[in-house]
Amino acid sequence: MQIMKLLDLVRGLKEGGLEVVAETSYSPPANICSKWIALDGPAYANSKFIGDFCVNVQKIYEWAIHQAEQTWVNKENIELAKKYLPEWISNADLTNEIPSLLDSYQLEFLRPHISTFISMNCYKAYCPICSNWFEELVSSGQKNTGVGKIIKWRDEYQCPNGHVLYSEDEEIRIF
Repeated sequence: MQIMKLLDLVRGLKEGGLEVVAETSYSPPANICSKWIALDGPAYANSKFIGDFCVNVQKIYEWAIHQAEQTWVNKENIELAKKYLPEWISNADLTNEIPSLLDSYQLEFLRPHISTFISMNCYKAYCPICSNWFEELVSSGQKNTGVGKIIKWRDEYQCPNGHVLYSEDEEIRIF
C-alpha cells in the first residue's frame, strides 16, 4: 500500500478536473446596501437580540473607513469583508428603509461592535413586546464586578418601556 503525499493528492485531483477552492474566497455581497443594516435579530442564527437591532450606514461610514484602514482581523474572509464594508455602504440606496441583511463574514465582524454603535447613537432597535422601533435603549446590566484575575459583567439593554432586548454575561480572564 502506497501512502500518497498531500501535494500529490491535490495534484491528482486537479488533473482529474476537480477544482480545489481555497477557504479564503470572500465574495462581496451581491445585494445593494440600504439605509439600515440589520446587525442582530431573528433573521440571523444565534441571535442575541430578542427584537431587531439595525445600524444607520450613514452614521457608521467614517467608523467603517477607520476600521478598514487601522485594524486587523486574523481570519482572512472576515478581514476582506471588513475592508470591503466602506465601499459597500458608500453605494447604499439611502431611500430604501428596509434593513439589508449581512453575509456571515460581515456579521462576524460587525456583531461584536453593537455596544460601540449604541454609544455612537447610530441605531434603532425593535421591541416585539411594544411592537415599536426605538432609537434609544436603556443600559441596565451590572458593570465591572469581580477582582483579581477574573472580571465579570452583564451587558443588558432594554427598550424605554423596560423590556429586556439583549442580555449577555461577559468576562475577561487575566493570565
